[in-house]
Amino acid sequence: MSDKLNELITVTESRSPISEAYRTLRTNLDFAGLDRALKTLVITSAGMSEGKSTTLANLAIVSAQAGRRSSWSTPICAARAFTRFSVWPTTPA
Repeated sequence: MSDKLNELITVTESRSPISEAYRTLRTNLDFAGLDRALKTLVITSAGMSEGKSTTLANLAIVSAQAGRRSSWSTPICAARAFTRFSVWPTTPA
């Protein structure tokens, strides 16, 4: 596991209120897709350094912990994803 991955709250403090908030977000997204499965989730903000990559990474972790697969494709967080997970995001075929 990379050092950057160890900086994510859902890894370092899995029982914290913040980690629970990410699990709640994951569950809410599950319920939002009951009638029709969600295929795309956009995480955006007005400016740089507002936590988009961190939110994406923590949401991916709690999703994986629940046995779900996730992938992402974005030029904005590609470099951060590489440094956090030592993988380079790929674009969907």
